[in-house]
Amino acid sequence: MTKRVLFIVLLGAAVGCSSPGRRYEDASEDEAQGRWASACEKYLDVLRRDPEYPGARDKAHETGNRAVERWSRVAVGLEEAGRFDRAVDEYARADTLLDRAAAVGVVLAVPDGYALRRGFVHARAAERSLAAADVASAEGRWQDAVKAYRRALARYDLAQAERERAMEG
Repeated sequence: MTKRVLFIVLLGAAVGCSSPGRRYEDASEDEAQGRWASACEKYLDVLRRDPEYPGARDKAHETGNRAVERWSRVAVGLEEAGRFDRAVDEYARADTLLDRAAAVGVVLAVPDGYALRRGFVHARAAERSLAAADVASAEGRWQDAVKAYRRALARYDLAQAERERAMEG
């Protein structure tokens, strides 16, 4: 048997081992251990493979809601501590899971005020990043300035004026 044929056979066996039933069991183990996000991702994978898999939709909804709630609480704590860049990361995790769940028809809940807090955190993080870029630019630290402007453009939801400021920088 050639290496290529052997690889294809082994790949087929590996894919067969990760059946929806096995993924569901893995998700249940993660759920039992409080790993909500991991469990939800696995339940969503089950639904991608078999949209009618018994119980997977409800479990994805339940564990996904818990994961989003946890990330939101962490984000609020980081926001209150002035760690806006880190809070953005927590909201990004939640947003990613919300999108993945929606792709298979699972609508997850967000806490009250989620969009407002998320927007505030992005605005403050962007403001700080742009201010750091402006300082670096004024001090002639061009590489640091460019890095901070690019970071603001890539990571944060910028208002049009902020986007233009970063592009000009």
